Amino acid sequence: MKHPIRLLAAECAGMLAESVPIGQLVTEAAATAAVATDCAQGILDACINQHRAIATSLYRHDFGAATAQRA
Repeated sequence: MKHPIRLLAAECAGMLAESVPIGQLVTEAAATAAVATDCAQGILDACINQHRAIATSLYRHDFGAATAQRA
């Protein structure tokens, strides 16, 4: 027995294929993938920048504490 979500997805894909020319469907799928890739890259960049900011802040805090202990 197939999973209900897979059956629904197959039915939706069938209806979509009947109503939209395949070239347009491929173009739209590619555009959607490009947007998703850009979005994922933006999220990744934001996470990297946040990590760098936290690491820099911690380093400065630790360096400041070590400098104060030496004084």
